[in-house]
Amino acid sequence: MSQENSFFLPVKNHCSQNLVTCRLGETVTNAAIIMRQCSISSLIICDDNDVPVGIMTDRDLRSKVVAEGLDPSTLKVSEIMTSPVISVTEDDSFFEVLYQMSHHRIHRVGVVNSANRLIGIINETDILQLQTRSPQKLLKSIDEAETI
Repeated sequence: MSQENSFFLPVKNHCSQNLVTCRLGETVTNAAIIMRQCSISSLIICDDNDVPVGIMTDRDLRSKVVAEGLDPSTLKVSEIMTSPVISVTEDDSFFEVLYQMSHHRIHRVGVVNSANRLIGIINETDILQLQTRSPQKLLKSIDEAETI
């Protein structure tokens, strides 16, 4: 498939479905520990019914906690999360994902199913990996090569 056509593929087969979440009442410190342990730059925040209500990102930590001189052990994620989670449907194309990222000036969007339940997340790296001629794809091919 050509690179141009890849932007019209549905996102459901290319989004990360390994979502890492925490509860609204979790402290920012504990949420940051989860993010570090999982090597992720964002964390989905869910209510008591496991419904995603927000997202906490590295940027939120930097801008809303560290830069403000606040104590993360006394803050709840609900106080700094970004809400709602901007999302697309699982049948939407990568073109729609790029539009949402550009329009909202964000680096990741949620992916929801027909029942409007969050089933995955897609970020800029996922989009780069889709493109066959991207520098990231070339570097990955070099890393995976068994011989020179």
